[in-house]
Amino acid sequence: MQHRIYFVRHGQTDYNDEGRVQGHVDIPLNEKGIRQAGQARDFFRGNGVSFDRVYSSPLHRALKTAQIISGLQDQKIRTDARLQEMSFGVNEGHIIKELGQSMRNLFDDPVHFQAPEGGESIEALQERCGSFLEDLARSLAGESRSVTILTASHGACIRGLLSCIDHCPRADYWRPHIDNCCIIRVLWDGNGYRIEEIFHPASK
Repeated sequence: MQHRIYFVRHGQTDYNDEGRVQGHVDIPLNEKGIRQAGQARDFFRGNGVSFDRVYSSPLHRALKTAQIISGLQDQKIRTDARLQEMSFGVNEGHIIKELGQSMRNLFDDPVHFQAPEGGESIEALQERCGSFLEDLARSLAGESRSVTILTASHGACIRGLLSCIDHCPRADYWRPHIDNCCIIRVLWDGNGYRIEEIFHPASK
């Protein structure tokens, strides 16, 4: 039995626009982010894709994105803390370019990234992402028909999920780049996950 999971990064926030570290800070979508989520919704509708299940990070920017795309109210969306953004500890809220090299290493040299005070390491992020994927696989194994799933999350967390699937080298952790409302289609066929295609409906 084959199932498809669509991972979607949330729409833009003011922190995205300002180049600030978000992490667990619960920043809402801005007007552009709401519009981007609408573009993602239109992409799915235009391709005849509807969802049997919807998962989301509990952070507002992801949950609102899931709501706009799916048309479901919050109470019908399954929130999971394992889909939250990577925690950046004391660096949250600061402009990335103004932080020290240790934080910039996350994006420029992930091999040598060290978690800031109160923040998560890449390994810790991958551990919770892997846990989510394992539980999702177990639930899919019990389905008697093909299921289509929407999962709304965040840039670093989605890279964590994908790295658990493709086992990419740490140096390639950020490849490919995931824009706001980027969509990654993943197949689960009973033997494992496979990344199929990446779409950028909100980059136009």
